[in-house]
Amino acid sequence: MPKRLIGVRLDKSNISKKQLILYCPIEKKHKFAKEIIKTIFNMKKIYLFIALLMGIVSVFAQNEYSITATALYGYGTVTGAGIYHEGDTCTITAIANEGYEFSFFNDNNVLVIEENPYIFVVHEDHNIRTGFKPFEYRINVTTTPDYYGYVTGAGTYDYGETCSLMAHFYEGYDFEKWTENGVEVSTNPVLRFTVTSERSLKAHFFKRNYTITASVYPEEGGVVEGGGQFTFGESCVLKTFPRSGYDFIGWKRNNNDIVSTDAIFVFDVSQSANYVACYEPRTFTVFVNANPSNGGFVTGSGTYQTNQECSVTATAAEGFRFIGWTEDNDTISYDNSYTFTVLGNSNLVANFIPNTGVEEQKINRMAIFPNPVHDMLTIEADESITLLEIYSLTGTLVFRLENCGNKVSLSLSDLPSGTYFVKVTSNMISEARKFVK
Repeated sequence: MPKRLIGVRLDKSNISKKQLILYCPIEKKHKFAKEIIKTIFNMKKIYLFIALLMGIVSVFAQNEYSITATALYGYGTVTGAGIYHEGDTCTITAIANEGYEFSFFNDNNVLVIEENPYIFVVHEDHNIRTGFKPFEYRINVTTTPDYYGYVTGAGTYDYGETCSLMAHFYEGYDFEKWTENGVEVSTNPVLRFTVTSERSLKAHFFKRNYTITASVYPEEGGVVEGGGQFTFGESCVLKTFPRSGYDFIGWKRNNNDIVSTDAIFVFDVSQSANYVACYEPRTFTVFVNANPSNGGFVTGSGTYQTNQECSVTATAAEGFRFIGWTEDNDTISYDNSYTFTVLGNSNLVANFIPNTGVEEQKINRMAIFPNPVHDMLTIEADESITLLEIYSLTGTLVFRLENCGNKVSLSLSDLPSGTYFVKVTSNMISEARKFVK
């Protein structure tokens, strides 16, 4: 135990007494005597040494103690350590680093005080360890709108810790940004930062926008309405209307399976998609007949799909000639071969009339008027008309007149409305004309 010589004193009252008064343990007396001798010789007063040996001088000394103080983990610093003497007052002060605060003093492995500074009277060596703890900060998080998503990672963190916040969005929604006090912080749904203070962050979400398109297959099958831009959960209405000859099958989404067979399709939007209104052509029957049945031969009857082309032909039998195709008593063609697009069931009639034995040519300057006719029909030619015949579209002879001169007016008030053929023969030449009543 170190000690310090603090002085000598002549003790006249004990001049004859041979003793040494020491404030030190017996085992240290020899070492202490050396210090006294050194001091005496420094003072150059040899008589004091003699007096010491004779026991007429008293010597006084104080004990010295070591006070050590350390800061655990380097979270702060400590002042007040050093060498102190018996009875001195020692003050140990803990100074925390930024983000930390004083926690405790441990003196010789004993928790002695939780107040700063630590003040005590020195009677022994002290090994003082000082503890610090980081400040705790609350990381608060809110979402807007509330039900679009949620956030993980909020809570209480120690100073210097890394906080990881993650924004999670529900189906149909998306993350927009982080803000703090109204200021944008980040657009990344994962936000990491070192905690140095309390923070209040807000996660912003929004509804996703989706595009709905609608089309028709095949294109000629029908038309569609609806589609456009929609937000998640918004209602979309698609409509389709068939064209003649097509039947609606259903809606396909992104060319996959049919999702609805309703022509008016209502659904909540949850993704961008292309909806196709699928149609199939109807199947129709084309019947072809000859009138009269012995007037000729016809081809082209059969089964056809919508928009499929059908070709029919008419060949007159001996003694007959072809005058035209009719459907529902309406003339549709004067050509022996007739091609048309099938849009429905058809019943075509190839009409024939008997030959007159005269050459079929155009009569010079023949006129038929008015056409269409309401009551009186006039036929006029440059030459005398020897035979005038009127046929219905079915080939039925409905009127006949011979030797009419070069002009004749006929009352047709008794004829039903419809399409007719007038056949005029003059000078062994005949010509047929169509008129409508």
